[in-house]
Amino acid sequence: MPVSADAYPLNLVVREVTDLTPEIRAYRLAAEDGGPLPSWEAGAHLAFKLDDGLARAYSLCGDPDHGGCYDIAVKREDLGRGGSLAMHRRAGPGARLRASLPRNHFALASDAGCHLLLGGGIGVTPLLAMARVLHRAGQRFQLAVFCRSEQHLPLPADWREQPWAGAVRLHFDAPEAPQKLDLSALLDELPPDGHVYYCGPEGFMQAVRARSGHLSDAQRHSESFGGALPAEAGRAPPASPSPVELVLARQQRSISVAPGETLAHALLVAGVALDTVCEQGVCGSCVTRYLDGLPEHHDSCLDTDERREYVALCCATCASPTLVLDL
Repeated sequence: MPVSADAYPLNLVVREVTDLTPEIRAYRLAAEDGGPLPSWEAGAHLAFKLDDGLARAYSLCGDPDHGGCYDIAVKREDLGRGGSLAMHRRAGPGARLRASLPRNHFALASDAGCHLLLGGGIGVTPLLAMARVLHRAGQRFQLAVFCRSEQHLPLPADWREQPWAGAVRLHFDAPEAPQKLDLSALLDELPPDGHVYYCGPEGFMQAVRARSGHLSDAQRHSESFGGALPAEAGRAPPASPSPVELVLARQQRSISVAPGETLAHALLVAGVALDTVCEQGVCGSCVTRYLDGLPEHHDSCLDTDERREYVALCCATCASPTLVLDL
């Protein structure tokens, strides 16, 4: 489960760049040496090590059966943390990028009878790969895309010509737009064996969560894109009113963690090198094994069983006086 210190073994080159909307740019990437790329499954993402030390994760949105290239899409966030601006400004054709192997915390459920894919804006990217896979497998699914207007539709220009286009439904927020969807109705119509997958900005995620309470946790799958995340997926409220001791077993040293301070922040301040790509508990790049103590988890990349052994450092606090990490 943990990611190695050298977490970016892939040397990629940008082959094509396409503007999907005024803010969203699609990138087709190939291996720098021209060889095949590691396989991946729908829902996976790559973590990229960008210039100036920036590290960011972007979902794969192409076809998992096409092993010669990776497709990603990046929305320019002028008020973001800099990763999207770096991609838009510097990742032109011929640019070289370092990336992780594909990782997947947002996979399709093998036992689902049908699938409802809900994408808010740029959050549709991992769902495009799911749509391709589900159509090829002959499975029942619907892809509902929510965005501002036709101009801001984050789909490939030829999407209407794709074999899965008949499963796509559109919702435009603009008041004058005729395409409207009833989110509650979509979720209420999901059959007992159906699963919902949703991805987008936090306002969209909150809307889906609020309307899907009748579904079990096993039926709901989510991945967040940008913006503020709820406490369980990003922010770490204080777990202890007093400083706690963080023990690094292999380094034979201890550091103090202040109340409410994330484990990753305490480690970085102490000079411990970490890969923290998304910094929100989504991508899994900072997941580390712990040996003793009780962490307080606030990620969305580990399941219940994994949390008994691992912790996502970027958004976790400590719920016991001492926590021992396998570092």
